[in-house]
Amino acid sequence: MPNRACKPVASSSDKKSGFSTLLDFVHLAGNILWTAISSAFCALFLTKPKKCLKGDVILVTGAASGLGKELALKFSDEEAVLVLWDIDEKGIKNVASEIRERGGVAHAYSCDISDLQEVQRVGKEVQQDVGDVTIVVNNAGILQNILFVDLDPAKIKKTLEVNVLSHFWINKFFLPRMIENGKGHIVATASVGGLRGWLYLADYSASKFAILGMMEAMEEEMRVAGYGESIHFTTVCPITINTGMNQNPTTRYFLPLND
Repeated sequence: MPNRACKPVASSSDKKSGFSTLLDFVHLAGNILWTAISSAFCALFLTKPKKCLKGDVILVTGAASGLGKELALKFSDEEAVLVLWDIDEKGIKNVASEIRERGGVAHAYSCDISDLQEVQRVGKEVQQDVGDVTIVVNNAGILQNILFVDLDPAKIKKTLEVNVLSHFWINKFFLPRMIENGKGHIVATASVGGLRGWLYLADYSASKFAILGMMEAMEEEMRVAGYGESIHFTTVCPITINTGMNQNPTTRYFLPLND
């Protein structure tokens, strides 16, 4: 009998892998479509006028690098007075100098935001040197990127102190004055990791889930107390950003993310 070439038979694991990839693409396409529709709806019906920041005193934590630095520079372009906090004293001074060179106003303070006493001490310095903070941007955070079973207890504790407790300490210090002045805005940088758990980010995701809950509760408390129109809350959930905390991120199917 003539020899016939044997055709390779796809294994069950190959079939499952292909089906899983197909599902991923369907899910991705659905997310893209939903994002496009919801973005268009928001742009047409829910977009509010751009907020004027001229003269506002804005505190940005984690402002020595990454997203915090970029936010500080953008706020400076809007003629806000910047109060910059970071544990990196040299870095924060460099950012303040850059803002001043651009014609802005910036005050730099070295502060370990996970330390309640230090937050209170530096907060009082800010009130004496600059005045009342009108907008707080709780941006600082840390990320371990470690498998849960390998997480060191000390690092878990540090993640929660920096990513969660610092928000409590800072908001507890500045919110009362906002209430007294009848004006204020608290912003929190959370993450898409606070909307669902992410691989290797158990402690980080837990901290961001906590921020979402805290901000929602604070906003509801202010609304019930009658400050809903004067004290505002904004929670931002960025996806992966190429910063010092998360360098050279990539996506599963597409090109690497740009800066």
